Amino acid sequence: MALPAFLVIDFIWLRFVARSSYQAQLGHLMRTNVNWAAAMAFYLLFVVGIVVLVVWPAAKRRSLAQALLRGALLGLVSCAAYDLANLAVLEGFPLAVALVDVGLGVFLCASVSAITYRVARRWIWQVTGKAKQVRPPPRQDHLLIFPVRGETAKRKLQNKAREASGLSLND
Repeated sequence: MALPAFLVIDFIWLRFVARSSYQAQLGHLMRTNVNWAAAMAFYLLFVVGIVVLVVWPAAKRRSLAQALLRGALLGLVSCAAYDLANLAVLEGFPLAVALVDVGLGVFLCASVSAITYRVARRWIWQVTGKAKQVRPPPRQDHLLIFPVRGETAKRKLQNKAREASGLSLND
């Protein structure tokens, strides 16, 4: 799902929003014909990066917020690297293009990551038949001022947790 989502959003951006702006500001650097092999290699590599570096970790944590944040970070880092390098070595590369491009990268990666995460989670739920997985109970040692060390302290903490929940040691 990542590739179609990426292609659709990027197509809309390039075709309807940025076309005239890029032509006006970068026309002297643009090819007359697109190098489709290079374009497809870019799309495939970038989508692999989104899936491996963003969607899988977010799916493991079952967190849409993680998908959005990690996607935004990947977009920021990758597009900033490209645009800052262009600003550093290309004569006359416009700062406005760089800023807009980085903003688009953040939006595009976050959006594609969230869409792919949602589709992947829905597909996993359909395949496994589990709409929600039961999470283990949260650790309660974060409630203590001092860290818990040793088996005795852990047992005391577990007993306190049982007492607080109304369970006895015989249950």
